Amino acid sequence: MQQRVMIAMALAARASFVVTDEPTKGSDAQNRSRVIDLFKLIQAAGRGLIMIGHDLNVVRALADTVVVLGSGFITNR
Repeated sequence: MQQRVMIAMALAARASFVVTDEPTKGSDAQNRSRVIDLFKLIQAAGRGLIMIGHDLNVVRALADTVVVLGSGFITNR
């Protein structure tokens, strides 16, 4: 719930840059889709987005660049 509140606050404040940490964790498929759509709106408005998460399908759906860390090192791009 806190994730959704923070996303809403960033949208309402028209933040120029949004950093997320596991934004879709615990969400069902419908809510996950809504969050992804909101992030696409953020990107379309020319605002920055950094996503930290384990759900690489969500990250790759939105990212221009993906960096994967393992044991503190970049393991894949």
